[in-house]
Amino acid sequence: MNKIIVTSSGSFGPPKEIIRDEISWIKSAEMESELFEFDKSEIFAAACGSEHSLYKYAKFRSNFIKALFVNDASGIKKKTSSFSIKDFIKNSINNCPSIIYTIPTILKVLCLFIKKYNNKNNFLKVKFIFSGGENWPQGLGALVKHSFPNAKIINFYGAAELGFVGWGEPGKGYKLFPNVQAWCDSSKKIWVESPYLANVNSPASAGDIGWFDANGLLYLTGRLDRKFRVKGTTISPETIEAALKKYPQITRAYVFKRPYKNKEGKVSVVVYVEPCEESFKASPVKELKLLPLAESLKIAIKNTLLENNLQLSFSSLKSINVWPLLASGKTNFKMLESLW
Repeated sequence: MNKIIVTSSGSFGPPKEIIRDEISWIKSAEMESELFEFDKSEIFAAACGSEHSLYKYAKFRSNFIKALFVNDASGIKKKTSSFSIKDFIKNSINNCPSIIYTIPTILKVLCLFIKKYNNKNNFLKVKFIFSGGENWPQGLGALVKHSFPNAKIINFYGAAELGFVGWGEPGKGYKLFPNVQAWCDSSKKIWVESPYLANVNSPASAGDIGWFDANGLLYLTGRLDRKFRVKGTTISPETIEAALKKYPQITRAYVFKRPYKNKEGKVSVVVYVEPCEESFKASPVKELKLLPLAESLKIAIKNTLLENNLQLSFSSLKSINVWPLLASGKTNFKMLESLW
């Protein structure tokens, strides 16, 4: 059986190469087809950068059943591996996919672009949108319904090394995929045993934490390795980010520990308050700027942070003019940290 190499971007840690046997993706493709009743006429698409594991999976499963595959290739050799919204839409109009694999960051911009240029009638054949890899943002469900009126949203939990673990409606917990077993240990870290794992020790974990409700649905609460301590207080970045994004003006937020002259470091908060960009580019540092918060947001954000027992100076709160992205379309968190 052939080996597949997937390079993970390492959103919060170093990039890593993941090796998996083809059989794990064959089993995953067969499971999907049965669970969601795919037929032989499906057209698959990947709305993400070509280095993303979802892109490679979508292309693999298309080749596996000899189906059409839609991506953002333009016929002109690209200078970068960044994802092109315009080329993806152009290719989709020529061969409308029925199944789209994507990540929320790109899906939101794709929907905004379709809405702006009134392209939704070109996507009536889309039946399923599989979205994972990042948190589901508020308001995205309505945007998807407008742009893809006949599509069902499948929000899934998984990772390059884990394959698909759970699926469900956004914000309503994850049912486990067939033949997957998952549980949380005493630290709430999620462990997985599955036929869809890469060549890693079983059980495996991607470092995520969460909990199961009484009905066996899995809920994610963040990553174990993102928590940190400052002045004797344990900081949970995801809790603060979720609270900040309740404000309509804030579409994205990132909380991290910034080195400082004292050993403890400082809590730093970056928010994005502008509409999403209509293109995806791996942003050079010279194009990015940290800016003071608008006065209208200062008090509101301050109150939110106080509710989380954080007393921060305004110098620890910044907005950014462009939200930096990796070529895959995921957030470039390391670049955000480097700007301080």
